Amino acid sequence: MQAVHDERRRIERDLHDGVQQRLVALGMLLGRALRATDPAKTDALLRQAHEESAHARRCSADPSPAPTRCTGSRPGSATCRP
Repeated sequence: MQAVHDERRRIERDLHDGVQQRLVALGMLLGRALRATDPAKTDALLRQAHEESAHARRCSADPSPAPTRCTGSRPGSATCRP
């Protein structure tokens, strides 16, 4: 029974960390977009920020314990699957 509880906690941490990494990446992208002087660079950064936001929403929308739904080891690397 303890193993099940431990695994559930690990999955919760993994899901939380994936969304948190996406939010950090989103903040970084928005900061870079604010400081960018080239309009094309600003547009590209805002598109990336929009993608990060959409991924974070998808990952957090369904809290069911699906450990393979949202994974990633660094900001911007997480992948979400339906």
